Amino acid sequence: MLRIAIITCALVLFNMKLGAQQCPSVIQFNNPSFEGELQMPCGNAPSSWSNCDPFGVNATTDQHPNNFNFICNFSQLPASNGQYYIGMGAITYPVISKESIYQQLNGTLIAGINYSFSIDIAEATNAYRPLMCGEIQLYGGNSPCSITELLWSSGIITDTIWQTHQVSFVPSANHTYLMFSSKNDSCVQGSGSYLLIDNLSSIQPDVAEATGGNVSCNGLCDGWAKVGYKPGPPPYTYLWNNGATVDSIGGLCPGTYRVDVTNGVGFTS
Repeated sequence: MLRIAIITCALVLFNMKLGAQQCPSVIQFNNPSFEGELQMPCGNAPSSWSNCDPFGVNATTDQHPNNFNFICNFSQLPASNGQYYIGMGAITYPVISKESIYQQLNGTLIAGINYSFSIDIAEATNAYRPLMCGEIQLYGGNSPCSITELLWSSGIITDTIWQTHQVSFVPSANHTYLMFSSKNDSCVQGSGSYLLIDNLSSIQPDVAEATGGNVSCNGLCDGWAKVGYKPGPPPYTYLWNNGATVDSIGGLCPGTYRVDVTNGVGFTS
């Protein structure tokens, strides 16, 4: 009888551990392209969104494109996604006004984690709104119309057709609300700005990633594991369940290996 010996090569497993802290997750905007039937006079905030002016002037954003009247007809640019989009103005004279729109998120932005998403932005060029000078700002907070933390700014927008901008930020505190706000940079005294936003992608958290190598054969201890991508700002510290404190370990026997990675603001993943 011929006997065939089968040698089983064991797998070195690598697990990530999130202790008692909240686990960052992908957050989906509700109604990310600002769809919804237009309402008089200039289009109300669409479903899942609310208007806000943090400086109390009671200015509101507008849905576009619309043809209700000349005052509202700031933009006839086709939407970059879907049928509608949002226009928001800002002035600094004679009063400060920053039209804004906010949403309560379906998850929590966790302090110390890098998040990213994309947004389409353009400048309105209707004759009623000549070329101006403004930017879009993103604020985080934990209540409606909150400007607790400025998370991101687009820089001055001059494109009159849609351009996709990559938003990236690391919150210093947990947030459950996000607000988009217009800001006039006063390139011309007494002027304002009017910018358009559309087509938000999902908010993606950056979490630690790792790779590992199996032992080459049963009975050997030549496996390895390495932390690759690390979330949040440096410096990073490492603590493996075998006591190692470096980002890469080798000479591993078959088993399960876990590492805690702590970033420069104290978040551990």
